[in-house]
Amino acid sequence: MVGVDPHRDSHALAIVHVVSGVVVFESTVIANSDGYAQALKLVDRHASGRRAFAIEGTGSFGAGLTRFLTARDERVLEVGRLRRERRSGGKTDALDAVRAARSVLAQRRPATPRAGGERQGLQALVAAREGAVNAKRAGLCQLRDLLITTRSRCGASCDHSRVHGFCNASQQHDLTVARTPSFAAACSRCARSPDGSCN
Repeated sequence: MVGVDPHRDSHALAIVHVVSGVVVFESTVIANSDGYAQALKLVDRHASGRRAFAIEGTGSFGAGLTRFLTARDERVLEVGRLRRERRSGGKTDALDAVRAARSVLAQRRPATPRAGGERQGLQALVAAREGAVNAKRAGLCQLRDLLITTRSRCGASCDHSRVHGFCNASQQHDLTVARTPSFAAACSRCARSPDGSCN
C-alpha cells in the first residue's frame, strides 16, 4: 500500500507492507508531472507487484497525482481527512503518508475517488450559478432600497406608473426581493395612495 500525503508543492510517499504494516520505503516528490512520474518509478522499484495508492485529498492537492495514476490504470483509494496530532520537532509529512496507507488497510471497503472531469464540471456550473444568483440578489436589493428611500422625496414629480409596474413585475415573476416585508410594504403604500405618491 502506497500512502500519499499531498501538499501544494510536494507530495510525501510511504510504501507500507500490507500484512506486517512495516514501512518499506519513504520519499518526497515535487507536485508536478515530473514528480508524479518519479513517484511511479520509485513505487515500481520498491513495490512492483499488486499495489494501491491511498491518497488524502484526491479532490484538492492530490487531484493531479490521482489523474496521473488513474490514467495509467493504477488503483487509487481515497483517504478521508486525517486527524493531525501535535508533534514536537521535525516535519510530519512522511508520518502522515504512513498513516494514510494504514488507515486504508484498516478499512473493509476503502473509498475510490469520484469521476474527476464530470465532478469538476458540475462544481464549476454550481459556482457560476451561485455567483449569478448572488449578483441578481444584490441588484434587486439595491432597487428595493432605492424604491424605499426615494418614495418620500419624489412626490408628484415621480412617474408612479413605472413604480407600480416595477412592483407588479417583481411580484408576478416571484423575484426574491418581492417577498421581503419592506419591499411589500413599500409597494402596498404606493397602491393605497389616492394621489399616486408613495408616502
